Amino acid sequence: MKGALDIVLLKPHEDGIRSLLTQGAGAERSAYMLFGRADIQMDPWSRAPRTRLISHAFSNLDPADLISASNRHVTWQTDGFMRLLGDALTDNLVPALVHTHPEGRAAFSEQDDQNEAILARTALMKGAAGLISIVIAGNGEVAARIWMSEEKPVDITRIFHSGPRLKLDYDDDAEIAFLDRQTRLFGEHTTQMLTKFRCGIAGGGATGSAVLPLLMRLGIREAVMFEKDRAEQSNLNRLHGARQGDVAAKALKADIHARTVSEADLGMSLVTIDAWAGEPSTWDSLKACDVIFAARTITRGDCS
Repeated sequence: MKGALDIVLLKPHEDGIRSLLTQGAGAERSAYMLFGRADIQMDPWSRAPRTRLISHAFSNLDPADLISASNRHVTWQTDGFMRLLGDALTDNLVPALVHTHPEGRAAFSEQDDQNEAILARTALMKGAAGLISIVIAGNGEVAARIWMSEEKPVDITRIFHSGPRLKLDYDDDAEIAFLDRQTRLFGEHTTQMLTKFRCGIAGGGATGSAVLPLLMRLGIREAVMFEKDRAEQSNLNRLHGARQGDVAAKALKADIHARTVSEADLGMSLVTIDAWAGEPSTWDSLKACDVIFAARTITRGDCS
């Protein structure tokens, strides 16, 4: 795994994580998970490698494996953990542990550090790419990290919650002075979160050219547009940002949109890609997005 790391939690798997809080009835509970891995050779915004870990499966602990539990600890047999490692290696997935802190914070304790280091050593010796650890607190907050060596884990501070209601956990704030009215309506946390979504726009024609400035004025900082057509006379009645001179110059639609973003100067970093979404040259950028707006048909392909 290379570069920055982030986690994507799909709703069914996150529901499983949150169910542990009620299963335990105030006592700590544990479970296992498997994660897929999306290796991005070059992130479109940082131009550096990045790895996304996407939840693949959630599995409750076998009740027979549970040894003891209280509001401050949980102990279980590791037979199920060995089966988890076997499944991870067979399917090229990353194994994960989940446990609750029903009366504590979403933070890892010294005891967690000691126990997980032993399990991480086993996982790495068996050939796993790493061992992910997730803790959920009684207030619903989640923290995550990954052991890629038995010495010290790496914190994963960007967690994208995928489902009907998108949510993003992050570790930094952006300057959002021009979003004052939006902040008053939705609150500072929601506005800050919106600025962190990485958005893709597949197509820069009538629909895509309208979506882009709306995202920009919502405060989106990172966007990528997939578009390879040029401006034509027939585009001018629906191509936002286009000018008569663009037709004469046979300007790329992507360049028109880059100009719109540059002239607005609202903090968006727009990457334009001269290809249709779904072509092999777009796979890295597609995998890097949290949300993709399909403003034209996406070319079929395998970008896993």
